[in-house]
Parts: sequence; C-alpha cells; structure tokens
Amino acid sequence: MLNLDFQFGKEMLNNLKVGIYVFQNGRFVFTNRELSRISGYSEEEFRSMNPFQLIADKDQRDAMMKFTKKALEGDMGELPFELILLITKKDGSDGWVALRPLPAIYGGEPAILCSVFDVTEKKIAERKREEVEKFVELTRKIIRHDLSNKLSAAFGFLDIYLTHRDETILKRALESIESCIQILNRMQDLEMLIRSGNEMKPFSVREVFENVGKHYEIELEISGDCEVTADDGIYSVVENLICNSVRHGKSRRIEVNIVEKVGHCEIKVSDDGIGIPENVRENIFQEGYSTGGGGLGLYIVNSLMQKYGGSVTVEDSSSGATFLITFPL
Repeated sequence: MLNLDFQFGKEMLNNLKVGIYVFQNGRFVFTNRELSRISGYSEEEFRSMNPFQLIADKDQRDAMMKFTKKALEGDMGELPFELILLITKKDGSDGWVALRPLPAIYGGEPAILCSVFDVTEKKIAERKREEVEKFVELTRKIIRHDLSNKLSAAFGFLDIYLTHRDETILKRALESIESCIQILNRMQDLEMLIRSGNEMKPFSVREVFENVGKHYEIELEISGDCEVTADDGIYSVVENLICNSVRHGKSRRIEVNIVEKVGHCEIKVSDDGIGIPENVRENIFQEGYSTGGGGLGLYIVNSLMQKYGGSVTVEDSSSGATFLITFPL
C-alpha cells in the first residue's frame, strides 16, 4: 500500500501527463492539473463535488461506488486493474476515461490513489469501427436480399418467354438482370463510402421512387418532393418498400405522398394490397421475421432509416398497407 505522505509530493503529481486523484472519506482530497484538463473542472470544484456525479452511466456509477467501498475496506479481490467509464465533462460533453486505482494511505488514513487516462478518441474510433462493420454487414445482406428478388423475377420472366416467345417479356427479364448489376455497383460503392466515412449526399426522394418504380409493373403515383441527406442505401429503402407491396401485399397501385415539414421530410407510402395484420405489425421490422419471404426486406428498411437518423412505421389503414417514413432535414 502506498504511503502518499512520504512517497509523493503534490508538485510531482501535478507535473505528470496522466490524470491523478486521491479519494478519501467520500470526496476528492487531491486532483492534479491533467485531471482538470481532461474534465474541465478546477481543483477547487473537484473538492466541493460528489466524485461519483462525474460518471454519466448509472450502472457504471453504482459499480464504481461498490468497488470504492470494498477498496477502502481493504478488500482488493474484486477491484479490477482498469475501469473504463463514461464521464460528463464540465461543458456537458461526454468523455471516456480509463481508471487504474491503487489502495493508499493519505494523512494517516485509508485512501485511493487513481491514475486517469483520457481514452475518448480511442472509444470514438472503436464505435466508428463497430458502426462501419455493422453497416458493411447490412450492405452484404442488402445485396443478397435484393439480388435474390431481382434474379427470381428474371428467371420468372425467362420461363414465361420460353413458353410464349413474347419479346416484351424478354425485355423485362433483361431489365431485371440490368437492375442486378446496378444493385451490385451501388452497394459496392456504398460499402466503400461507409468505410471512408464520406457517404452522405443529397437525394431527391421523388427521383429515387421514380428510378426504382420503373422496374415494376405497378401503377405508381407520386406527389411532392424533398431533398434529403442519405447514401445509396436509400435506393434499397424504396426498393424493399415497393417490393414488399408488390410481392407480399399483392398490390397493383402505390401512392407516395412526400411533404416537407419543419425539421423533417415525411413520406407516406400507401398501397391497395392485402394489408398487414395488426397483430404482426410490431414484428415486421425485426431481422428474420417473415410471413412468406426471407425476413430481411423491412429489417433493411428500418436499419437504414435508423442510420439516417429517421424512422419508418406502419400506420393504420382501412385498406392495403401504409408506411410512414421520416427523414431529418
């Protein structure tokens, strides 16, 4: 156990490039300059505050109080070598710190000497990497799902063509195959842009619906327009909504109403299909949930809308299905 009275001077601790504090009797009795730089609080402010109020997460706060109590009682068995905590800085921003506590004696009484390392940049980088991997995997699911739909349509058209030798049917098959190539190129670009972090750009919602809708034999009526910020995954949002209406809802007509409102763009997509039973509406956006497909289409829509900071919900409808999509502006 360290005896701080004899082994360390305050000036020495103040000169370290690592945050240092000494905790005793429920409060900070010493904090160095580096800890003030990390948190934004002065030494005077530290002395007058509840140390645990710095910890932003309640579960982490409770765990820290438990570890501190045991350490002061001399029970070091459950005290980890390092604790990673989310803190709230003086300016209200979040920060991540790594704490390495040691039992000590200060002023002749039990205390805790703790080294504090600022790991905010490291945690931000880790979260970014996790987000990238998450959406790279989503991109791969989009490719598999959307290609499967398009290839199924192409094979269907080719089967009909071989029976009837109708050139218009052959043209539809070729359009489906061309759409497969577009999906591959679009998703490859999306994966590359996600990894670079520069994927977001403006899109006309109306143009996206028009570009996707022309590949379906369906009456598509579009009113209004908004310019929203997204990536090429927005095509998959629209692709899966229309495909869901046609393939599962048996729709022949879709109405798209696009309205720009204060702070967001609202897109209502309504069809004349068989609708969505009320008892399954809470589940349709879950991965793997299906009433007759692969269980990915609406999950992809929901995941991408979350990425854009928007949302997708199912609305009550007297006939057919109605989806409400919102994009922040």
